[in-house]
Amino acid sequence: MPDINDIEKAGERIANAKAKGLTYADFRSVRLTTEDISLLDGKPDKIDRKVSFGFGVRVLVDGAWGFTAMPGCDENLARQALDSAIAIARASARLQSAPVTLAPIKAVKGTYQTPLEQDPFSVSLTDKVDLLKRLDANLRRTEGITGSEAFMNFRREEKWFFSSEGAVITQTIVHSGGGMAATAMRSRREVGERSYPTSGGQHRAGGYEVIAVMNLEAACRKTAEEAMALLDAPMPG
Repeated sequence: MPDINDIEKAGERIANAKAKGLTYADFRSVRLTTEDISLLDGKPDKIDRKVSFGFGVRVLVDGAWGFTAMPGCDENLARQALDSAIAIARASARLQSAPVTLAPIKAVKGTYQTPLEQDPFSVSLTDKVDLLKRLDANLRRTEGITGSEAFMNFRREEKWFFSSEGAVITQTIVHSGGGMAATAMRSRREVGERSYPTSGGQHRAGGYEVIAVMNLEAACRKTAEEAMALLDAPMPG
């Protein structure tokens, strides 16, 4: 699995590629980490964590663009991607009607990270599952509840950008969220379901504190009672 050093070395290689006769080159890489945890009717439904890498190289040669993308990331792959992008650009240049001319811009160097109180990926799986179990148990305490769901989702997207004009930009964007739902069913035609805080859960930029702010445990009883109340609600119209 590539690490940050692999990405930075690959980016620097592309950024310094003008020796190959390029007018311009840039490198973009993304490392995506996701985690999805859910309980359905009190049983584990999904526990999944994934990490994926990818990068793309874009070049301007003889007035034409060339682009190549690959999974993973290291200096060797970056060199292969660069050679491929150059070949594509040179082939494109033979068919272009007019050469591409870049507008002059000031190279930017900077970094941004979503403000976090607690990294969601540093919280143990045990703690997360225990919270979901408590939510499920609390929903089911209301008599008549026949189904329940509790879930959490986390996403971290790390991005790197290097250009031959001197730009170096990094971003780390983190989204967290979750929710729950209670179902009451008397028959196939009589079903009441209530979700909290919204259908599909609530997600926003932030860390594990997003889960705490929703105060899910305190909302269990009301959510379940509202699901039961829907069974006796009058039909619209």
